Amino acid sequence: MTKEKYALLDTDFISKTHLIRKDDQNKMIDRVMELPEYRFYCHEQIRTELARHDIGDSPEWLETKISDGSVHCISDEKIIDELHAIYSDSAEAMYRPSLIGRSEMRKILVVVDMQKDFVDGALGTKEAAAIVPAVVDKIREYDKENIFVTRDTHQKDYLTTQEGRKLPVEHCIEGTPGWELDTAVAAAVEGAAIVNKPTFGSTELMDIIRGIS
Repeated sequence: MTKEKYALLDTDFISKTHLIRKDDQNKMIDRVMELPEYRFYCHEQIRTELARHDIGDSPEWLETKISDGSVHCISDEKIIDELHAIYSDSAEAMYRPSLIGRSEMRKILVVVDMQKDFVDGALGTKEAAAIVPAVVDKIREYDKENIFVTRDTHQKDYLTTQEGRKLPVEHCIEGTPGWELDTAVAAAVEGAAIVNKPTFGSTELMDIIRGIS
């Protein structure tokens, strides 16, 4: 029996994969949704964030996927209900304090895969290149210790992998120019933590953020 896998979609990922396309009918996000054995989730706050950024048709795309059941949208109350089913009355004590203290939490910025291949390289688009100045401006709002940068990282055998068969375009091969960060972004994040990730998500990044006080 194949073990079911879970993926949590965030604003940056949905927005970026709407920009990567060959045409209006061939967006990378739709290729991702075809990956087998995956269940896709998002937090309800993502709906608000996508509407605010309004990149392409990403807000409408998400609403459609939620409506047809392809993406499961979860709220804080839903999380508490799920925890309650496991931990009974202690669920409120476990999760509710994190909601109350959100406004006082340390603010960090995760810069996701702003690499040359995604900007003006193998999977680059004019739309992706156009957002670079805004990304740099956002980076400058944060201290370097609060910035975490990810790099999509593949090896030379990429085309033989599951992702490579779904998206047969070599990109972000470690050590190549396309794997490097966009020049302007690289200058802006100099000194920040960089995490190389071989898949869409990153357990290493999750561990780093979990350890932040």
